[in-house]
Amino acid sequence: MAQTRITVTIDDDQHAAISEIAEVEGRGLSDIVREALADLIASRWPEDIQGTAKRAIVNEGMTNQEALEEVLKRHGDRASTSLASIAWYRTKLRKVHENVRSDAQIKLDRKKAAADKKKRG
Repeated sequence: MAQTRITVTIDDDQHAAISEIAEVEGRGLSDIVREALADLIASRWPEDIQGTAKRAIVNEGMTNQEALEEVLKRHGDRASTSLASIAWYRTKLRKVHENVRSDAQIKLDRKKAAADKKKRG
């Protein structure tokens, strides 16, 4: 998976804690931070909500906005997700599912289909 470098300022006590964890586990700080971020994302976007988003994006070919609406409809207040979360998840899914179209491509395909339908009468 492609990676992006970021710079983050953290408190001294947070740095000390992750440094200690890294030393005890014999791992790098970057690995510890990536693991912590993965845990945070998973805790805020539980598996069942991810499943709804995945079905909406992969199986039903919804746009990001439609997928977000589907997640909120099915999971309500429990789904603390956003359009940015759906976009992130679509990008992740596109890396492993060749049939997942981008949000822009879905919109373009729909626009073309509507124009073709209009031409045909």
